[in-house]
Amino acid sequence: MSGLDVSLLGEVTIRHNDVALPCPSTKALELLGFLITRRDHPLARDSVADALWPDERPEATRRQLRQALWRLRGALAGAPFLRTARGGRLEVDVTAFASVDLVLLEEAHAETADVAGTQLSDRQAERLEIAVAGYGGDFLAGCHQDWCMPERTRAREIHMSLRDQLIGYCEPRRLVARALAHGRAVLEREPARETTHRLLMRLHHRSGDRAAALRQYGQCVEALAAEYDVGPSALTTQLHRRIREDDGARDGAERPSAGDDREDCDERGDGGGRGSRPEIAALHERLGEIQASLDILLLAIGHGAGAGAGAGRGAGSPVGRPE
Repeated sequence: MSGLDVSLLGEVTIRHNDVALPCPSTKALELLGFLITRRDHPLARDSVADALWPDERPEATRRQLRQALWRLRGALAGAPFLRTARGGRLEVDVTAFASVDLVLLEEAHAETADVAGTQLSDRQAERLEIAVAGYGGDFLAGCHQDWCMPERTRAREIHMSLRDQLIGYCEPRRLVARALAHGRAVLEREPARETTHRLLMRLHHRSGDRAAALRQYGQCVEALAAEYDVGPSALTTQLHRRIREDDGARDGAERPSAGDDREDCDERGDGGGRGSRPEIAALHERLGEIQASLDILLLAIGHGAGAGAGAGRGAGSPVGRPE
């Protein structure tokens, strides 16, 4: 069945040639999402049933699974979405679909997990743009089963990570409006995400709008207080101080790009400027950025998405999967 698109992020929908199809039961959709998140290997039917109906007896869960599969096959009539696996195991074949938003997100991340935003090729950036545009909200938003929670967190983190990469891609190319749109999209979902606030502070400042950078800091302070009852980290306050102390001497001059880690001589303290404190602040900020990158890479080891709609995942996904 060509032209079959599945959306699992935000409102769950199945569309054929851009026409919405009647959705099967909630459990049938949950089963589809479960199989897609574990598309790397065949699954024993009992393990699937136990995950989706954890509070029922084994004989009841097997019956529920048969019913959900029957409804799912009816909703996806003509789409050979299940492979035949030994021992009656279940294995989804996502190549039966034209697209699956979750798969697009994961595979875009797998391809670029170790690429800094400033180093993205135009083709990679375009793929990331398509992936984040398809993120309509939480994975299987109506599902509250234990198995679903880490998958939801994982998809959310991938989405925000890709947005951050795109900010890095846009800034040296002077695509300021586009970069700001990505940052705001992240903060709409995670208002207290401090790393994104810092990215936007630097973006405003380097584009010559110090007032907007300072306002961004204020929004960061308010969001952290409202969400966690804490203040900003040392990295954020140091960046704020550097922006605040900027006397405007560089206003009208070309700002350093996102990929240029050098600061002006007066900020480094080696040109007769403000001395060692700004230099230390700059070093702390850079170390924080390196640590954040390392955190993402460490989380990525052993996980990730494959290089095709039905391929297995490679390294690069930030949250692991249970077998």
